[in-house]
Amino acid sequence: MENQAQFRQVQSASRVTEKLPDGSIAFLDSETKRVCFLNASAAAAWEACAEEADVPSIASRMQATLGSPVTSEAALAALAKLEENNLVETTGTIDDALLASRRSLLKTVGALGGALAPVVLAMTAAEQKAYAQTMGSGTTTTSTTTTSTTTTTTTPLPSSDIRLKHGLRLLTTVFGLNLYSFRFVGSPVLRVGLIAQEVFEQYPEAVIRGGADPQTAPWKINYAALVRLLGHRQAYVLQELAMANS
Repeated sequence: MENQAQFRQVQSASRVTEKLPDGSIAFLDSETKRVCFLNASAAAAWEACAEEADVPSIASRMQATLGSPVTSEAALAALAKLEENNLVETTGTIDDALLASRRSLLKTVGALGGALAPVVLAMTAAEQKAYAQTMGSGTTTTSTTTTSTTTTTTTPLPSSDIRLKHGLRLLTTVFGLNLYSFRFVGSPVLRVGLIAQEVFEQYPEAVIRGGADPQTAPWKINYAALVRLLGHRQAYVLQELAMANS
């Protein structure tokens, strides 16, 4: 039975929580420096787990918070995302059908569409540091040394050019910027990210403008610059979007 599974928040004494005006939540772990961002849908699911509850109860609490109908499937998708990031834990018995459903939903980013699509972005301190250094220089340099050779590879900033994306689906907003699910032209992989041309309208200093050919001169977002302009300490999670685009 589905109602045998109960969900509750994972507590942490080192977690700093900041709820933003749009209903989203940003977390910062003061010990590990890990940051995590939940859009309004995922945040509603997390708050619904303040007291241990089953999926139908969580869906009902989410609906009251969001002001829109929330199915058990939508709640389950959000719970799967939260559990993957150690923000929610399961107690009680989980039947095979529920477990399979959670695994399936976890693989489908944006399948629910619109505001109900749960979005959870996370980044460790090491990833923040490495990517901030990368974004500051505009390139990623990797050196591999063997007993006889050393190979250095330089990778440009990941592209966020709308001309290279298709199947765009608006998921939510992150700090006032539209967040989409999409696929790069010629790739079957579903990704999540921002659009450089839209970011340029608000933060031109954080965008490297491209040329006429998006393949050779695409528009790109400098995420380190964007984080500085936004002024939110938790905004480092936006760098995760750059990694998703790479």
